[in-house]
Amino acid sequence: MALAQPEAEASDVLTVAICGSFHQDAEGLRVAISSLKRRFDVLSPSGLDFVDPAAQFVRLPAEVRESEHDIEERHLEAMREADLVWLHAPDGYVGTSAAMELGVAAALGIPVFATAAPGDVALVSRVVVVDDPADIDLALLEAVGQPGRGIDRLQRYYRRTAERRGWAGETARDTLLLITEEVGELAQALRHLEALPMRSPDAVADVGAELADVQLYLVHLANAMGLTLADAVTAKERVNAQRFGRSFDAA
Repeated sequence: MALAQPEAEASDVLTVAICGSFHQDAEGLRVAISSLKRRFDVLSPSGLDFVDPAAQFVRLPAEVRESEHDIEERHLEAMREADLVWLHAPDGYVGTSAAMELGVAAALGIPVFATAAPGDVALVSRVVVVDDPADIDLALLEAVGQPGRGIDRLQRYYRRTAERRGWAGETARDTLLLITEEVGELAQALRHLEALPMRSPDAVADVGAELADVQLYLVHLANAMGLTLADAVTAKERVNAQRFGRSFDAA
């Protein structure tokens, strides 16, 4: 029996993380964030009241005692959670930190938009230039996003690991049988977890371990079949977007 498809909720809001040179063109940054907030939930930065707006590395009042590393890690985590990244690049300027953040977005397949193309030719292809954030809609996001990209590193890692551990010769049939076994073990762990009146750490850990086994064997199967799972996921999501897509209207 086919499962019913969940209905899209009108309250769903896409999320954005903003990167770039915050110490340059403060007014332009403020205008961009104001425009973005009309359509998106801004995950980072959480505000613009920087203690020293002209500093090379700006901080909000709550971040004064934090290290640059911790602040940047929190911003990168917001990028990982975001549907898109907005680049604030006054006159095309992209500093070292922003270039690193663009690299993270590229590695994760998160689309990057801006009103000005980066001056560095190596970064131009990483950014989609639009006249205004209002020009970004779901169709554009789905066209340029690569949701499967984050899987690529795991698949490459496991290809090397399988070779080191002597598993590279396992066929697709061998791996599929192993996946089937692991799914059975995952089902048993989940049944055990759900039957408990209170979730114990050990039960949760068991489910996590079995999920990890299934995930690892899945990328192992893709390697055995010579498939790039990241490309397959992205292609399938674009098909799904056409099948289950919804309109994106300004809030």
